[in-house]
Amino acid sequence: ALVGPPLSVASLYLIGLTLSPTYRTHRSVEVAQSPETLWGVLTDLDGMPTWRRDLGALERLPGRGTVVRWLEVRSGSRVAMERVEAVAPERMVIRVAGEGARSPKWTYEIRRTSRGARFDVTEERDLGNPVWRPLAYLIGGSAGRLESLCRDLERRLSLARPQMVNVQGLARD
Repeated sequence: ALVGPPLSVASLYLIGLTLSPTYRTHRSVEVAQSPETLWGVLTDLDGMPTWRRDLGALERLPGRGTVVRWLEVRSGSRVAMERVEAVAPERMVIRVAGEGARSPKWTYEIRRTSRGARFDVTEERDLGNPVWRPLAYLIGGSAGRLESLCRDLERRLSLARPQMVNVQGLARD
């Protein structure tokens, strides 16, 4: 009983040393809407609380240069987010604000398909502590959150009517 817990932590540490310190998880969904319509939904900050079930509220924050910032309120927690890259309607990179290079980030990629568009989301997070690395793989990290985002997005787009979107991502009828 005394040797078990320290041996378990030591085992996790040794296994963690063999794993990459960068944990990645990926999910995707194909929708019957155009990449431009998908982009419009993803860049409509004010509309996000209406379709994302994990999001209670969203508050815009002052941006820095080309970086768009907002505050997400989820289940009592408040997380500042920022969009650090946007190439309409193909790619967007979002991360937790204020944490620099070690911040978790999400890369959204949109590709045109014969049916409409494919949305790929990849989460990347730095797990510096080797003990956390095997636990992230065993537990699945944030895969559930990415699956929920894809389901919510698919549900939102199944209700969407086609719309035109300009290159800045502002929707217009």
